[in-house]
Parts: sequence; C-alpha cells; structure tokens
Amino acid sequence: PNQSFKPTPSARLNSRCYAHLEDFVLRKIVSLGASLILLASCASIPEHLDVTNSAQLSFATSASAGGLPGRFTSLDGKRIEGNPISIRVPVDRHTIEYNCPDTITMDTYPTVSATFVAGRSYVLRCEANEPGVVTER
Repeated sequence: PNQSFKPTPSARLNSRCYAHLEDFVLRKIVSLGASLILLASCASIPEHLDVTNSAQLSFATSASAGGLPGRFTSLDGKRIEGNPISIRVPVDRHTIEYNCPDTITMDTYPTVSATFVAGRSYVLRCEANEPGVVTER
C-alpha cells in the first residue's frame, strides 16, 4: 500500500527521449512556420518589375549643386541595394523608407505609405523635418 514508484533506467531514458523529441518537433514546426511566412512575403512582390506590374517613384526635387542626392532605402521593410533616386514599386499600398535630397538623416529614415497603380509615375515631395507626400506626376 505504501509503495513509491521508482522509475527504471529504461523509463528514465524514454522520458528524456520524449522530451528531446518534443523539443525537436517544436523547433521543426517553428522553422516551417517561419519558412512559410518568408515564402508568402516573397510571393507578394513580382520577381521582375516593369510598367505592366509596377509604378515609377522618383523624388520631386533633385539635390542642389554639390548637395546630397535623395535615396530610397527600403520598400516594405526590405532594404533597397545601392542609392537609387528612382525605383519601381509594385501595385497596391506600400511603405517606402527614404532620405530627402540635401538632408542628413541620423539613426532612422522617414517613411511614407502610398497606393500605386501599374504604369503610372509618382513623385515623393519631401523636405527635412517634414513628412513626405507621394503624388502622381
């Protein structure tokens, strides 16, 4: 009646194996979920942007003589390589991070969100310390 349960060595081994198996399965599920999210975000932007599936976005003003050019730094949180002063943006609503011409930006760049229609051209009007505005050209 007053017996205490003492697991056998094989029971302890099985218990540890199950714990490791559960940990392994959980890591695989998390990894698979992250992969699916990444694939879904990549699938939303066409591989090749042209006039049929994107819009052109440029700065409304260029840098003054000897000044700093403006540049687009990211599209929907994805870094844009180089220092483009004009980019193609897929149709729909997107958030663009930028640095205005003749402006030195520290730490974080300003962002602007706008809806884009394929085949159209847009300009970003911006000045230091003012929110940017996207308008159709």
